[in-house]
Amino acid sequence: MLSIILDLACGTGNIALWIAQQRPDVHVLGIDVSEAMLDRARVRADEQQLSNVVFLHKEPLALTSQNILDCFNIPNNNKAPLDMITCFHGYSAMKVETHQSVFEHTLSLLKEGGYYVIVDIYLEESHSLASRFFRKFDSIVFGANDGYKKYWLLLKDTLTHFEMDEVCITQWGTSTNWYVARCIKKPES
Repeated sequence: MLSIILDLACGTGNIALWIAQQRPDVHVLGIDVSEAMLDRARVRADEQQLSNVVFLHKEPLALTSQNILDCFNIPNNNKAPLDMITCFHGYSAMKVETHQSVFEHTLSLLKEGGYYVIVDIYLEESHSLASRFFRKFDSIVFGANDGYKKYWLLLKDTLTHFEMDEVCITQWGTSTNWYVARCIKKPES
């Protein structure tokens, strides 16, 4: 059976399209709440003649195993369908109050042994001019979201289901950190 990768909060499809190009042997599903961004992603997929990627307008909490399988005409075997979930800058764009529920829901769609990858930014607490600028910029761009939240803690704090495989944190400028958190879902006990 072909692998299925979900790109959560895919926007205009940069990551989903890249995965689809690199891995023509897998199905890639990008979901987002912005139809305009998804329209752009679909145009780009057509331009690149990619047949293994689908873009779906869907709230993350409304996504079901059946939705995923229907996108690729795969019969339902009553098992979690996803081999990997990627979320590049998606959590920082979601409403803060939905982070935990989105994480838990999408985790339920991930197969045992599947990967959950979060790439995002966070700001270090500081009183420097740069930190104050980024805090203001963050509040304008992301509204009520918290640029000081380390979204990878969703993975780390779920150790009963995950093992922390890798966290890479590097400085960009003086106050913004980029990180990659990649974890493997453990079998249910």
